[in-house]
Amino acid sequence: MTLRLRRFIYSTFIAIFFLVSPPLVFYTAGYRYDFKHNRVIETGSLVVKSYPAGAEIYLDDELYREKTPTIINTIIPGTMNLRVEKEGYHVWERKIQIEPRVTTFVETVRLFADTMPVPQLERSIIDYWWNERENKFVYQTTDHIRLFNTFNNSDTLIANTGPGVSADVAWSPDGQRFILTRTAYGAEQHFIINANKPDEFTDLSSITNLSLTTVQWNPLNDNSVYALSNGVLYRIPYLLKEIRLVHQGVIEDYRAENKRIIFIERAQQRTRYLSWIAPSDPDTIHRVTEILETGDIAITPTHSHRVAYANERSKTLTVIDPTIVENNIELAERTIRNVDQAIWSLNGEYLFYTDGYALYRESFTNPITIIPSKPASQLITRYSSRINTLLIGDDEAFVYYTVGETLRVIQIGDERSVRLINELTTMQKPTFLVSKQAITYIDTSGILQLLPLTLNRDGGIRFFSG
Repeated sequence: MTLRLRRFIYSTFIAIFFLVSPPLVFYTAGYRYDFKHNRVIETGSLVVKSYPAGAEIYLDDELYREKTPTIINTIIPGTMNLRVEKEGYHVWERKIQIEPRVTTFVETVRLFADTMPVPQLERSIIDYWWNERENKFVYQTTDHIRLFNTFNNSDTLIANTGPGVSADVAWSPDGQRFILTRTAYGAEQHFIINANKPDEFTDLSSITNLSLTTVQWNPLNDNSVYALSNGVLYRIPYLLKEIRLVHQGVIEDYRAENKRIIFIERAQQRTRYLSWIAPSDPDTIHRVTEILETGDIAITPTHSHRVAYANERSKTLTVIDPTIVENNIELAERTIRNVDQAIWSLNGEYLFYTDGYALYRESFTNPITIIPSKPASQLITRYSSRINTLLIGDDEAFVYYTVGETLRVIQIGDERSVRLINELTTMQKPTFLVSKQAITYIDTSGILQLLPLTLNRDGGIRFFSG
């Protein structure tokens, strides 16, 4: 090889290096050439996580090579359509915005199983009540009250009923006992039944001759219950077969919680007050507010330190924060109007409610601001058809509801909902089961149905047993 040829090859490689190096440097730095606008632009990145994982990712209908969870680099900025698909699940699809030199995180992709409800009992039922552990439930038919154990599928007769007989069940916090209230012709009977040994039960009429109503568990001790009799509040340690006075007055409604007992009491001149007492100091009454409204008032649980009561006649819900001083009354007390249905998140920070056609979220987190402002309800979605059922799962980010004959779920902050079931005629008493990630409800025929929201690893449906 001659010297001239070597110099030519050497010069050629140098020229190629200087021609190729800049594009490579720009490429590795995240720059791309936008042929649409004929310019070099900085790219962005996208992180996608789905539950369950292993779902396919489509960017503007183009399948990406990896499945979730993954990070996708060097994406040209702009609005693009992100679609996540997994066999056996409903499609998740949203518009996302990619910014230059910014990583966009989409980590809350919840995929819901594309399944149909599965009947769980052969007989028609009227009502049912799950325990906290979600391994047992009591249900009522036209003739019986029965106990079902999901571990061994045992079905035990608890009591006989008949026409004109209604029932109500309240499970103990440990899920091992339940209060059975049986009402016939206006007279109430109250029994405390051991779910593990149904033959072992206590009839509260054997402890006291008082006419008892509104029997509730003592949250601090499963061996005692609270009850009203002519407006007087009692505590009943039923194992000791005793009854003890807690508060003497005219109580219309109450709710026993871990650190307090909230009650609505009618004082002199028909004035009503919302108050609470501590179980350890029942003689000290903490008066929250005077209730000026007329009609039936009922205390509603808030899962927090706040106190709330609902007026069925005026369709209003009043929420009070006793920790806020009086000069901030607009923050301390909120009255929400046109409340058709309402449900609190598990952490007590959000209230979801509907006026019949729109779904709202009310936030009860107090932001740190220099000038306090009265919070306003956030509109989630609105329909021309009536919203009939409202349900929240184990994550306050998702709300389930029925519109017409469709069961839907929507993620807060999203504009799209997912259809879970079509041609749904009715959905009575829906209950979200956290342990099974499923919804149970009573259909038009009175059959208890289970709708799985996820699948097993083998693709099968999760039933009660197993």
